[in-house]
Amino acid sequence: MQVELKVVDTATDRIKAKKNDILDRMVFNLQRTAQYLLSEMQGHLSPTPNYSLKQLRQMDHPYAWRHWEKSGEGWMPRGSTPAEGIHEPPWEVNVQTGQLLAALKTTPVQATPLGYTVSIGVDPSSPAYEYAKHVIYGTRKADGKDIMVPRNFITRTWIEQIDVIKSLLLT
Repeated sequence: MQVELKVVDTATDRIKAKKNDILDRMVFNLQRTAQYLLSEMQGHLSPTPNYSLKQLRQMDHPYAWRHWEKSGEGWMPRGSTPAEGIHEPPWEVNVQTGQLLAALKTTPVQATPLGYTVSIGVDPSSPAYEYAKHVIYGTRKADGKDIMVPRNFITRTWIEQIDVIKSLLLT
């Protein structure tokens, strides 16, 4: 004859369930924050007014470096130049074809050894990816002459929305 003795560890099961609830909430908050940032980035790519290439040429190429100066806020329009007032804030991007706007994506939330990650920005497989690099980092000719001022709408969106991001991630 035997007596069987069992110890049921209900605390471990409760801790595991709580941990799963917390992880599910983290993933949800990460997805929600990514969607919010994507929407804000898209807003910087679809401001009004939108100018045609012909209009930009007639305006003396307002995105040319000669009309901008470096400040604590990044690149800002210089005095009363064609760049002044073209967009507010100045890192907004004039929509031409809509390809850059269509290339903005979020990746699915992925588990990593250190937690979870998600990417928000221009899809590297998009035909607009090379153009996006020119917009974000600016362009220069081979002789070193600057052509187009950088307008990093991705980083600027993050900076201007940091308080909202914190709130979304921590709720």
